[in-house]
Amino acid sequence: MLKIDGLAVSVEKFVVAYLTPTFHNVGTEMEHGAPKPFYLVRRVSGSEDMISDYPCVSVHVFADTRTAAHDAARAMHAKMKALNARVTVAVEGANYGVDYREVEEVPIWVDYDDKTLHRYVGRYTLGLRLLKV
Repeated sequence: MLKIDGLAVSVEKFVVAYLTPTFHNVGTEMEHGAPKPFYLVRRVSGSEDMISDYPCVSVHVFADTRTAAHDAARAMHAKMKALNARVTVAVEGANYGVDYREVEEVPIWVDYDDKTLHRYVGRYTLGLRLLKV
C-alpha cells in the first residue's frame, strides 16, 4: 500500500544511487584528496506540491585535468539523459523512479578555487513523487 507522507526520496541520495553502478566516487561530500574523477551531487533548488517534488540537482564532475573532467562530464550527462520513467533506483531498501527528467544545463566548465582541480557542472530537474512504500 502506498501512503503519501509529504516527503519524497532525497534527490541527492537518489542521484548518487543512480550514478554509482556506472561511476566510482559519487557522493554528496568530497573529501580532500578524493580519487578522481569525482561526481559531487547537490540539490540546488526546486519546488513541490501535495503530490510531487521537483528538485533541481547539480552534478559537479572533478578531475585532475580539464580534458579528463570534460570526458567524465560527458559520460555522466549521457547517463543522466537516460534517466526516465522506466528506470527504477533502489534507495535505502525502497525502489523509486522519476516521472520525468529535464536538462536545465548541459555540463559546462566552471572555475574552482583549487587550481589543481578542474570542474564541469550539469543541472537537471526531476519529477519525484511524494510517496512512501
